[in-house]
Amino acid sequence: MPVQGVASTDDVEALRAEMRAADADLAMRLAALAGGGPEPPPPPPPPPAPSGFWLSGGSANTNTQSESDRWGTWRGRPVTLCLCYNTRTAGWGAFLPNSGQPAAYTKQSYRLLLQTSPFPTNIGASYSALISGAYDAQWTQFGNILEQKDAAVGRLPTIVSVAWEMNGTYMPWGYGTGGGKYSSAAQYRQGFQRIVNVLRAAYPGIKIAWVTNGHTNPVAATDLYPGDAYLDYLGTDYYDHYPSAPNAVSFASEGNKVHAGIWWYLQMARD
Repeated sequence: MPVQGVASTDDVEALRAEMRAADADLAMRLAALAGGGPEPPPPPPPPPAPSGFWLSGGSANTNTQSESDRWGTWRGRPVTLCLCYNTRTAGWGAFLPNSGQPAAYTKQSYRLLLQTSPFPTNIGASYSALISGAYDAQWTQFGNILEQKDAAVGRLPTIVSVAWEMNGTYMPWGYGTGGGKYSSAAQYRQGFQRIVNVLRAAYPGIKIAWVTNGHTNPVAATDLYPGDAYLDYLGTDYYDHYPSAPNAVSFASEGNKVHAGIWWYLQMARD
């Protein structure tokens, strides 16, 4: 799941301490099972989250409220951020967030991170039409629905990740020719900016995330960056198996790659 924002040093150290404790407990349990001895006592409950701890969450990759509940129970700390997706393959009616995954979250404590394409993928939509304003009415409705839903539930404003992982060619809205792809970085930036302007006019409290794909991609992240004024959060989807980084040396090498590594993106967010 993408990590949004920048954590403080104290936050990172607290999380590392929890991870070390969990690793030690798992090692003890495996050793006891292998030796046939008694299982060690359960670990103490985790410490409360430090003040200002970043929003975090997770699930079994099903993006449902019930799985977010289960994840929070398993880790011993309530979930505060839930990733969900709207329906992108059934026209504008299903695209709007009053149905599908976004509509299924009803807990006040769960803030939504909603990842959406710039337009439905099955209607012949294009970046040129988007930039011209052809979809302004739909994006206005999108923002109105989110504002009403957030207010009804009483939760923090939804974070909308617009056209995520756009720096590759594999997404229908990514780089390329034909279909719904953008043909230049400038065209992508204009489309992103158009959506943000319309959403903010419809829902002034909405938050915007700009989320790339980590690792090596054909388009440089800095070329696609829409500008500080058009986002509240910068993130990257970073997959620890593509390529694999099984040790500290390979993780550091991968993490520091320009336009690709998680540490490079962290520095970009700070800058």
